[in-house]
Amino acid sequence: MTTDIHRQGGFNDSRGFLPWFGIALCVLVLKAPDALSNPQFWAEDGIIFFLQQRTMGLGSLFEQMVAYLHLAPRLVAQLAAPLPAWLVPLAYNAAAIAGGAASLAFLCTRLHDRVPGIVFLLAVLLSLTNGEIFGTLTNLQWFLQLFLLGACFAPAGPRGPWRTPAMLALVLIASLTGPFSVLLLLVLAAAVGVSLLPGAWLPTARLRVWLRGLDRWRLLMLAIGACAQVRVYLVHRIPGSNAMGMRDIAKDIGDVLQAHTFGSVVLPASAFLLLLAAMLVTLLRQSRHESLADDRFLLLAMAGLGLLQVAAGMAKMGIPLEIAVSDRYVFVFKLFFWTALAMLLQGLFRSRSQVLAISLAAIGFVALNHPGHLRRAPLEDKQWRTYAPALDRGEKVDIPTHPTPWVIPIPARQDAR
Repeated sequence: MTTDIHRQGGFNDSRGFLPWFGIALCVLVLKAPDALSNPQFWAEDGIIFFLQQRTMGLGSLFEQMVAYLHLAPRLVAQLAAPLPAWLVPLAYNAAAIAGGAASLAFLCTRLHDRVPGIVFLLAVLLSLTNGEIFGTLTNLQWFLQLFLLGACFAPAGPRGPWRTPAMLALVLIASLTGPFSVLLLLVLAAAVGVSLLPGAWLPTARLRVWLRGLDRWRLLMLAIGACAQVRVYLVHRIPGSNAMGMRDIAKDIGDVLQAHTFGSVVLPASAFLLLLAAMLVTLLRQSRHESLADDRFLLLAMAGLGLLQVAAGMAKMGIPLEIAVSDRYVFVFKLFFWTALAMLLQGLFRSRSQVLAISLAAIGFVALNHPGHLRRAPLEDKQWRTYAPALDRGEKVDIPTHPTPWVIPIPARQDAR
């Protein structure tokens, strides 16, 4: 006896958020447990967000970093400022984990079927990583892009808790955090372009219905954030040659995607890209069915976001085939790939248990073959607590931080002199 895999009813609303959030929170704590048990600053957490908040106050909110605005972590830095110094790294890390879990959970609530959501979180838990994006405020932006995806690329539905001024403010904050609003605006433009194409084989009519169902106010906040990021980038970018040209990116992207998803290159690059194209076309074709359309279009938007990031990472610095290097650029693509696998399996099996078992077996097989790349390695204790009293007294102090040999040069406060 089989069980109908498709959910009946409205689990994809605010009532479903808390269960997803609880699961996502556990997943992120498992990926970097020492972020809470031995909290420390990582890179820009200390030398940018903490230091500039301490020296510039509210004036640091819209300071650029690497030619982008990073509003969300700077807001956390402002909120954590009144705390005793020894608690600040914990506040940063806890905010990063909670914000990441909320972003993952929100995206899961946008899906109409539980199974892809479960596989999505399994992919976060078991996909290969060096752990660089987990448990640090600096890398919260890599999770907020998933919130943006769920907020702007899933029909908002009837007016409710997710259609409030507070939601619009969250979309704007996330849009002003890193370059992802720009990439999502490109994905939206591509979707609009595809919806205008002729051809009976494309579900263009259903795509147009999906586009009309997107919340225009959220898309406006996305566009405002994207325009602000483009302006900052044009003003502050550092000219220089790219690591790879378009021809090299097209030649090597298939190997890079495989190496970071499977731990090694298992197919010729052209064969893998053909397989990926077949997956995308199949998802698009499945979108003809009204009950499947919204989830498929959302996942296709995730694919576009992930592929743009990989291409941008290769153009900016080159992404090696080693799993532990530049992993952040491939994060979204890996989540797309494993979730897409579950969605495609739904066309073959009608049982939730079968789809979950096969998906878990596939992700688990890769994970078991690379057990050293499932979570962040514990960070060396830099003894932040020993420097905290001097910070609270407003004294000048140089504090070692991660990665070695970075140092946070804290100047004396004016009122302490």
